[in-house]
Amino acid sequence: MDLKNTLELIKWVQELTSHTAWPSAAAWVNSIWFAIGVAGIGLLLALWGSRLLRTVVVLVFMAVGAVVGRRVASAESVQVDLLIGVVLGAGVAGLIGYACYRWWLAMMVGVLVTVVLLATFSASRLLEERQSFEAHRLGMGQSFAVAIANDSSYSAEEVINYFWGQRRELLIKTLLPVILVGVLAFSVSLLMPRLTSIVGTSVLGTLTLAGGGALLLTAKWPSAWASIQSHPVGTMIGIGLFGLFAVMYQFTHSRRIFSPRPVVHQPTASAA
Repeated sequence: MDLKNTLELIKWVQELTSHTAWPSAAAWVNSIWFAIGVAGIGLLLALWGSRLLRTVVVLVFMAVGAVVGRRVASAESVQVDLLIGVVLGAGVAGLIGYACYRWWLAMMVGVLVTVVLLATFSASRLLEERQSFEAHRLGMGQSFAVAIANDSSYSAEEVINYFWGQRRELLIKTLLPVILVGVLAFSVSLLMPRLTSIVGTSVLGTLTLAGGGALLLTAKWPSAWASIQSHPVGTMIGIGLFGLFAVMYQFTHSRRIFSPRPVVHQPTASAA
């Protein structure tokens, strides 16, 4: 795992999305409060994620169902009171989220594993192909430095078309093993949901906490962030130790949530 290449790949993805997403989002994402919020969510997930995950999934489904129900109720062909549409939509979606929680958990874990493996173990290869894409886009024979000097602004669609049209074989070799591991993680999650919820939220929370900390250091203390980047091995060891602590913490404390404490009945003295 190469932390430097991983961060560089994340930065490239951020550049691509900045050309297609909201232009004003960059300043908001780079703000200190956003970094603090991300770090706080990461800490919450790492230490208490398995306790809250089912509730969060149900609430997300209810919110989406409420929006969909409101739109359906406001359609001219339906003509139903908006409040009824919101309540029915939220209720039906909440039931679906609760009943199919194991499937949603498995899908989330499969996607998470795929994205993490892609960003870590395939980062160097994808960054090498970035140089080829830059040179190909602006003219064959140009160096990467010349390509960047001329124009480095392009959309994610251009990148996808290049990789699928010009580098399809390499793309398959790079992504297929990662996708297969993601499918394996999906299957394991279906069979062992409790283990998956603990390990998955611990890993996701640790990575989110690390990302929020990186954003905070970049915005507030750039010299400290530069120092951390110069010691990637120690940084990864620290992140790994915290992730291990988070897993152990959730295993030792989750029983209080997943199963009630046994009631101990005190023996009563027999009547004389």
